[in-house]
Amino acid sequence: MADQELANDLQELFHAGIERAGRHWLAFFRDRPADPDEWARLGGHALRALIWCADAGRYGELATDLVLALEWHVMYLGHWHEWESALRHVSARLGETVDAERQMILSVRLATLCWRLGRSEEALALLQHNYELVTARGDARLQWGVFEGMAEAYLNARGFDQALRCAEEGTGLAIAIGDRVKEAASLINAARALMELGQVPEAQRRLERALALTVAAGSIIFEAKARLFLGHAAAAAGDWALALARFREALPLVASYRDENGCATVLSNIGRALTELGQWDEAAVALEEAIRVLRRRGNTPAETVARQRLATLQARRA
Repeated sequence: MADQELANDLQELFHAGIERAGRHWLAFFRDRPADPDEWARLGGHALRALIWCADAGRYGELATDLVLALEWHVMYLGHWHEWESALRHVSARLGETVDAERQMILSVRLATLCWRLGRSEEALALLQHNYELVTARGDARLQWGVFEGMAEAYLNARGFDQALRCAEEGTGLAIAIGDRVKEAASLINAARALMELGQVPEAQRRLERALALTVAAGSIIFEAKARLFLGHAAAAAGDWALALARFREALPLVASYRDENGCATVLSNIGRALTELGQWDEAAVALEEAIRVLRRRGNTPAETVARQRLATLQARRA
């Protein structure tokens, strides 16, 4: 009897330690700017605490909160494959031990990662399941998140009509709940689809609206995204000088929140614009730096695009 009580006491001490670790890293990383040096020193400890919380069988809510707190850091610092492994493990371990909303949160995060890694079909399957769940719940904010994810996934899968439909649904939901940043995000995705469908002036109009909303809301991340896609719209209209100016406006904004993948993507676009303007040496520098960062961060789809742009530059210069 005494041995059993000791074993129970030790087990409780062990679980209490897991909970303390989880809450410590949740408090530390929540709403904290992404810092590559800090993550290199401490990120592994936080990820282990996340796995322990999921494995313990009693800290599902804490594990989900940790996912939301850590996602910013791993995604913006480019640790996508490591995050995929952790996210799949947590989702599998928690299963139905958490409520439906938290299950959807984990599923949407995994879907977002899938489309970023170029696996659009898997992302769409996850998001379609979530769409059915959130429609039944009638929660406008959750519905917006699913429509936003579906728009992104369809854009990556080149389903532009479907992407536009989802983005416009998201815009309407964002207006209904009065969230200017969410409205801007949906407007940007709608504009991306419109550009691909050849409706460049309408895309530019929506991007200008998105830019105004993000500036008013003080959202640097979505301001950078609006400026980046205004650059794409200028490129689609054949105005490469304006495109270059827009891309250069976006770069310091992205750098301010330490998104290395984002900076490399902007550099890739700067390289493309410089190529079109005949500024080949400067273009090569930008593209080579983009490739170096994207390769290090494991962003294979964006690295492939940058390599294609460098090959185009080299062919023209030859």
